[in-house]
Amino acid sequence: MMNSARLAVMGCLLLQLGSTPAHALVKWGPESKSDIKEVKLLDTVSVSEGSPALKRVTQGLRQKKVVFAWFSVYVAQIFSNGAKIEFDTVAHLKSSLKESLPVVVSMTFLRDVGIDKIVEGFSEGFKENKVDLNEAPVRDFLNAIQKSGDINNHQVISFIFNQNGAQVSFTVETKGSEIFALKNQTLASIEPFFNIWLGAPSDSGLEKLQAQFLKP
Repeated sequence: MMNSARLAVMGCLLLQLGSTPAHALVKWGPESKSDIKEVKLLDTVSVSEGSPALKRVTQGLRQKKVVFAWFSVYVAQIFSNGAKIEFDTVAHLKSSLKESLPVVVSMTFLRDVGIDKIVEGFSEGFKENKVDLNEAPVRDFLNAIQKSGDINNHQVISFIFNQNGAQVSFTVETKGSEIFALKNQTLASIEPFFNIWLGAPSDSGLEKLQAQFLKP
């Protein structure tokens, strides 16, 4: 039989295990034969064990213009099982995705990027779409991104939009851990986060990305 000291040690180990970050929600499916900037595109992803795989519906390259040069920032991929995803306009693409949850958007970075630049980029997008940066969900999202640390080349950030009945959730994860989550939301309350890619563009680089999304 185990003595009390050994049991105590095991109990501490179990507590430590229980406090570790949650495993990633997104499970990557098979790679396709296509790539963007040597980033292999995925055919599918899933958001939980046993759930139907979500198909990649569109993708694109996010670039940023600095002075006269274009720099590649990340490859975006959007996944959904929506039967009627619309590609005639950005607004229709966004609305059809919102009606087809779950949706996953992945961003695979093509360079090291300081986290201050990432937060600045998100903030510019929110402001372009008339979102108050001091509102709790957006403020908390930006704080969580800031705390997640600098971005490394080939690092992936995944954004998961899910629905259970009338309740909608929004989760962000990277490096295998959840870094931000909103539960019990409405479609209207998560609109600002869809606008990161599908709202009013804050620069010409996002305009170019949106044009790619409309030509999957």
